[in-house]
Amino acid sequence: MALLLLRGRRRGDSLPLLLREALPGKVSFDQEHLDAAARWIGRSADSASGLAHRAYDLRLGWVEPDAASTGAAIPTLLAVADIRHSAEARTSASAFGAALVEAQRPEGCFWSTGGRSEIGTTVDALFGLLALTRSGEEPQAEKAAIAAAEWLCQRQDDDGAWHRLGDRPEPEGRAIWALAMADAILGRAAFGDAAVAHLGWIERQRRSDGWIDWSERSSVEIRSVAATVEGLLEAGVVLDDRSAFEAGAGLLIGLERGYRLAGSGVRLRWRNHLAGAISPDWRGTRRTACVEGSARIALCAYRAAGLGAVDPSRRRRFGDEVLDPARSAQALGGVPVDLVGGVPASAPIWGGTAPLQLTTMAAKALVDALLERRDGGLPRERLG
Repeated sequence: MALLLLRGRRRGDSLPLLLREALPGKVSFDQEHLDAAARWIGRSADSASGLAHRAYDLRLGWVEPDAASTGAAIPTLLAVADIRHSAEARTSASAFGAALVEAQRPEGCFWSTGGRSEIGTTVDALFGLLALTRSGEEPQAEKAAIAAAEWLCQRQDDDGAWHRLGDRPEPEGRAIWALAMADAILGRAAFGDAAVAHLGWIERQRRSDGWIDWSERSSVEIRSVAATVEGLLEAGVVLDDRSAFEAGAGLLIGLERGYRLAGSGVRLRWRNHLAGAISPDWRGTRRTACVEGSARIALCAYRAAGLGAVDPSRRRRFGDEVLDPARSAQALGGVPVDLVGGVPASAPIWGGTAPLQLTTMAAKALVDALLERRDGGLPRERLG
């Protein structure tokens, strides 16, 4: 992304003057994008709380720190530290871990921000705590992880779902994965049982074409669908449950089919990007892209190919097709220092997902996908 900004006098006062897509053939190598995004995640730390900021807004500067972005960033930074031999990434992960432990509420959950639910926020925080427990980077991480997983189990309803303020429950694929990993790492069978219970609930929401019911909504954010695909694929590995893996793969294949449909206004595509939102009939409902969702879907395509999905070369090709445009949206040269390496939520940046913001979740998703594509793959039983 070529991006020119007119900087105001006040700190964080930035107005977009010109934003445009990178020209074909002008995209740097994966390594440059990966390392820049990982460094940006480390720089997102809030000076007061130590948590990662949720986003950098071009109009306002850094947006509120939150536990979800912090927890999700930790496994990514530790993977960068291990695969790319980055001491800087490990230091950032450890600092985020200490801040995350401090941010936990007495009942075990974490405050939600940016419209996220407490369930989703606590799941993302749990991933960070589990990664720190497994790596030994934070002495208090295990106790905090147990408390977070216990809170999720206590909030789960008898049907295996999490009901929110009377609304219809929604698929929480990443919760299945997180609780399955909590059982594997912490040795608490109740956590695995909760994962299996929600997997059963999701199975009951599946249609024959692979779609999962999202509260009868006519349009679903592609990043929500991507998180569910990712959770089901990875939970299938951890639980050794082929049905979970196939449910995730079925969603992924449906997305690819929609992406390749012929006809403007029909296919799940905006220009060369994956569209930012989708209808239950697999059609795009937004004429802009969600960069985080595209990067997550690319990661899922690579993971599915490596973990036994049918036609792996086709899955990898789909991953490349949706990742390359997402990668090209990243801010690299010619931008203020706070933006270098950041990844916009939308393409174009003023689109329908967190407009005019570079988000930690988008940077994380890009790093994960590039690690899987470039550096020989993430661990078989990875953390999110």
